[in-house]
Amino acid sequence: MLRLEDAALRVYKRDALTLEHEPRLEFIRGQVIMHLAEPADMLEGGGTNERVGFRPHHRRSGLRICTVRQITNAAIQDTVSGMDGICPFCSLPKARVVDSGEHGVVIRDAYPISQGHTLIIPKRHTGSFFTLTADERTDLLALLETAKAGLDREFHPQAYNIGINDGQAAGQTVPHLHVHLIPRYTGDRADPRGGVRWIIPEKADYWSRR
Repeated sequence: MLRLEDAALRVYKRDALTLEHEPRLEFIRGQVIMHLAEPADMLEGGGTNERVGFRPHHRRSGLRICTVRQITNAAIQDTVSGMDGICPFCSLPKARVVDSGEHGVVIRDAYPISQGHTLIIPKRHTGSFFTLTADERTDLLALLETAKAGLDREFHPQAYNIGINDGQAAGQTVPHLHVHLIPRYTGDRADPRGGVRWIIPEKADYWSRR
């Protein structure tokens, strides 16, 4: 699992500021004090972040402060995935990225269910499509369209499934939003009718009973 220091830095970098230098961390009575390398007023986005509890502290001296509980809760909720506590989509090797935009990246699925199976992923760590900002949503949909055009040229599929597993009950295993773009080919299933309805097999086939 993540060390507290690593979790603090990760959540802080993701949600608060873009830092050129690592801050020095100090743990005092259940609080994490971050001593920044330059004055906070000069840092990009130097406001507060109420969601994970960051608030300015001695602003002119370049400090930020938050509680250990807030950091650990945010880390558990937003950044822990897999046994090593590292989100695989927050640490993608550059070689896996086939396209990118301002807010998202495109990669091939590591465990494809069809030739060209592709994922569109936001750069910001967030678990749900419904927590995207308007700009993030626009960028991801543009990347989806571009990825589809590329798959058309390279693999010539006859159709596509587009899907999101949004939440654990929906089958999401990596808590970092990713949109599946799955090329489909004539004959890849004997009867492809129903498509995504087959997530609940006993309710998928409605046409046979009509």
